[in-house]
Amino acid sequence: MSNVQVKNLAPGLHEQLRARAGEAGTTISDYVLELIRRDLQLPSRRQWLTAVSQLPSHDFHRSEITDAIQAGRDQR
Repeated sequence: MSNVQVKNLAPGLHEQLRARAGEAGTTISDYVLELIRRDLQLPSRRQWLTAVSQLPSHDFHRSEITDAIQAGRDQR
């Protein structure tokens, strides 16, 4: 298993990590590892932008959108 070491961590940041890990009932190491796992489950910014750029575009005008929102509110 590999290791990762973080150097030059600001004291305030370290205290925040310690507090969050404590709230979660875990160690700083396990807390940071979970943050890394969660982050890696998400697409990278480049992957996300590529996916978004491939979505179909719509030619809506601002007034159409605000009218639809208002109509929905009026139905309540």
